[in-house]
Parts: sequence; C-alpha cells; structure tokens
Amino acid sequence: MVYGSPAGDQFVCELALDAVAAMELGADQHPDVLCLSLSACDTVGHSFGPRSREVTDVLLRADRELGRLFDELDRRVGAGRWVASLSSDHGVMDLPEALVARGVGAERVSSKRVSSAIKKMRKELTEEYGEDFFLAYDSRGVRLSWTRIQAAGRRPMEVRAFAAKVLEEEAASWLEQAWTLDEVEAVVRGGTTDSGWLRAWASSFDEERTPDLVIQSKPWKLLAMGSGTTHGTPYPYDRRIPLAFYGPGFPAGERFEPASSLDAVPSLLAALRCTEPAALEGLQGTSRRVP
Repeated sequence: MVYGSPAGDQFVCELALDAVAAMELGADQHPDVLCLSLSACDTVGHSFGPRSREVTDVLLRADRELGRLFDELDRRVGAGRWVASLSSDHGVMDLPEALVARGVGAERVSSKRVSSAIKKMRKELTEEYGEDFFLAYDSRGVRLSWTRIQAAGRRPMEVRAFAAKVLEEEAASWLEQAWTLDEVEAVVRGGTTDSGWLRAWASSFDEERTPDLVIQSKPWKLLAMGSGTTHGTPYPYDRRIPLAFYGPGFPAGERFEPASSLDAVPSLLAALRCTEPAALEGLQGTSRRVP
C-alpha cells in the first residue's frame, strides 16, 4: 500500500529530516549534497493518469512534505544558506480516454493486436529463413536469437531488417517505426544521424539491453495496457520534464527555452560558488547553467 500511495514520499522526507540532523548536513564550510527520490507521483500516476485526483493529492502532499523539510533546513542550516533543485526522470502520456475527451486521437492498442502483428512477423520469418528466430517481446521491442541466426548461416543485420519491414507493414495502424539494432548502433558508433527519432533512441542505447527491433508506436497510442498509462516513447509528452531551483542565486520566475536535467549540477555549482569540473556534462554535451 505504501508503494502505490503518497506515504512513500512522506517516509522519504522524514528520512531526509533524520539525515540532516544525524549527519549534521550544512554545519560547516564544506558543501553537502542530499539527494531524494519522491516516487509516489510515478507509482500513482501509472495507475490513475497524470491529471487525476489521485496524482493531484500526491502533489499537494509532496509540496507539504517539502515545505516541512525546507523549514527545517532554514532552522538548522540557516535561511539563504542552502539551495534545492527539483526535476524528473521522464514525462508520461495522459490516459487515452482523457485525451479522446479533449479531442486528441488517442487509443489503447490491445495486447491481441500487438500479439497478432508479432505472430505475423514470426510467420514471415519462418517462410523466408526456415525459422522465426524469435526470443521475446516486451515494451522495449523484439529480441531475436543471435545464436540461431548464425547457426542458420544468416546475417543478423539482414534478418533484423526483414523482420522490421514485415512488422511495420502488419502494424501500420499503430506502429510508427521498427528501428533495428543496427540502425540505432550506427548512430551511437558513427554519428550517422544527429537529430530526429533515431537520435533519441540512440541516446538510450545499451549494448546489452537494446533489443533487435526497437518498437516506436505512433503518437498517443498506448500498447497492451487495459488501464492506466505509461511512458517510454521519444515524444514530447514522455520527454518534457520540469527543472526548478529554489534558494539564493535563483530569482523567482519561469523560463521556457530548452534545458535539460543535466543542467542542474552546473547550475547548483554556480550558485554555491564551487569550481566546475572540466569534464562536467550539461546540455548537448556542454556545460550549461540555468541563469
């Protein structure tokens, strides 16, 4: 019950208060860093959607808990002697039903439709190569058996390209693109594309985890979820996140130019008048401070 409720954030902030006291954070001239993960918005949001009453309740309670923590920092460390930054690891798609009510062409794509497209791909692979080479499908994409492909004397790149073509044709109503591992890796290794969706997928490349076919659904299509919502696409609604600062050096106001969560560290270092490491990464690979 804690996992799917606001209680998790409450406990995290209580632990933070204990940490500030027990570790004497901010008690000397050396900067201390306290990192917290308030995850209730994620866990509750998956079930009820980002605009739900339940998520609103989570955010109101989180605001209250952070207020308690900030008051204690003022008392222990001193007002004007600490700074805070708040961001997120991802956005999320709204509930398809809520989007449809607002005139957006959103849709839940049933598990049956997704499974049907995968089965068609496997059938075509078997007809073409004598085996479908299929291992698994999950939210990241399709995984094929490299061992079986090589044992059959086939080139993995060729098999992936064929499978992607079949899948795109069969799932045209909900699939934007099936990117092959080779396409994604080419961007990572050689920088063949510096913008667009493929560049976004390349930013998430992992040599051991990226599947053979990376599945990109069409915008506002939620795959194989009968309720709730999720994230994981390169579309703005899944990628846009807030980046907020509070404390000395950050005047009140809002700015809307592009920024990144990576900008948090150089901005905090500047506010604390700390030397910025030469290799520190900010927006687009360069160090950037938020004014």
